[in-house]
Amino acid sequence: MKDLVPCEETGKKVLVKTLCGLECVPLVSIDLQSQLFNGQAMVGFVEELPVPGVDFLMGNDIAGGKVSVAPVVPETPVDSYEIEQLERQMPELFPVCAVTRARAAGGTVTEDKSFED
Repeated sequence: MKDLVPCEETGKKVLVKTLCGLECVPLVSIDLQSQLFNGQAMVGFVEELPVPGVDFLMGNDIAGGKVSVAPVVPETPVDSYEIEQLERQMPELFPVCAVTRARAAGGTVTEDKSFED
């Protein structure tokens, strides 16, 4: 990917929050040209983002507060096919868990301390 994106490596690294936690990635300087920002920008570089079709994530530190999110709730549920595909590609994002019938019905949960030292 670095072959396709002209960038200057800084020799520094930065921690970025990913879907799976924190990751240390190289910090590079790029010449960014967009509707929100034009000029040199220091960015964390990863080979691939986990969302198909997304090539660059721009935060408000670069966009200067020009980006605002308006949450949209669909009238009908989203098709689970895309979620199932993502679950197959990255199973660590979807831990397996179970809810007991008592908990689902609003039963109380008691803590058993008999195993504590």
